[in-house]
Amino acid sequence: MRSQTITVLGIYEPDTKLGVHLQVKDKSSAVLLSEISQFIEPGSQIISDAIASYKRLPEDGYEDGVVVRDVCQCISDANETNELWSVAGKSKP
Repeated sequence: MRSQTITVLGIYEPDTKLGVHLQVKDKSSAVLLSEISQFIEPGSQIISDAIASYKRLPEDGYEDGVVVRDVCQCISDANETNELWSVAGKSKP
């Protein structure tokens, strides 16, 4: 049996506690920035995990606040992701 990799983009607005998770084709800059532009207005600050795909954020009018996370933060984020999927009434794909 062959495992398949699924790429998910998560967007979360902490003030309103609203978020969305999308399955995307890949983590290329073109794909991620296209999805980001559908949900986030230019001029907004985006906190990213510093992958190369986000280097174009400033060129597209976004303020890039890069955060490089440690292992504990990633575990915390995974728990929050599970909670968001639960609130949406869905299981993670």
